[in-house]
Amino acid sequence: MKKLVFALTLFFASAVPGLAQLGSGIVFDPRNLGQSIKNFQELQEQLQQLRQQYALLLSEAQSIQTLPNRYRYAFSNWQQFAAGSQYGNTGTWANAINSGQASTIQAGYRQLIAPVQPVDITTTQRGQQDWRQQYGLLQLQDAAIMNAIKAAGDTRTNLQQSAQALSQLESDATNPGLQSDKAIAQKTLIAMLLLIRNLQDSNRMLEANINLQSQVLAQQRWDRGRALNQAALDRQGPGTK
Repeated sequence: MKKLVFALTLFFASAVPGLAQLGSGIVFDPRNLGQSIKNFQELQEQLQQLRQQYALLLSEAQSIQTLPNRYRYAFSNWQQFAAGSQYGNTGTWANAINSGQASTIQAGYRQLIAPVQPVDITTTQRGQQDWRQQYGLLQLQDAAIMNAIKAAGDTRTNLQQSAQALSQLESDATNPGLQSDKAIAQKTLIAMLLLIRNLQDSNRMLEANINLQSQVLAQQRWDRGRALNQAALDRQGPGTK
């Protein structure tokens, strides 16, 4: 190509005197020819760059089509809680821990947890105090357990909805028609919102577990305190009981 340009330049340069005399209104300027040749070379370079960019975009488009199969992964979803019901009194509990409905939780819990009888007013003052304290601890334990059941049921429900949204988001991530800057920004925002909601569910489960553990520790603390008080009375003698 360079040899051709050089030859054309020499040809037109040597022919300038003769061409300039062909007509009274025709004047040939070799500088314009040189600029035209330079512009032509720049256009060829730009065309080559466009061809390279097209080849790259074509390769990327072909790669995107294979992404769903190359990176597809089957995530494990929460399974529905199931239990045997020999006497027909566990189904409501199972439905509660799957759905997180408050009324179902209370009904299922009461079917399996026996209520505490009222305090015996004929017992000693210390016995009545122990009963009231234990009743208060049991109420806290009941609340913590039912709160944990609701957290588990809500998390199961939310994860099912989240799985559907994630499946759709996975499909949209490799959709050639949804690769504009606006579409990518929206998909990124949706992914962040899904992550935040899943983190919220995880925090609820952790909070429910902390509540259960605190009730266990409170009961252990009560048992230990009562044992220490009894030991102190035993050391003081029968008359102090």
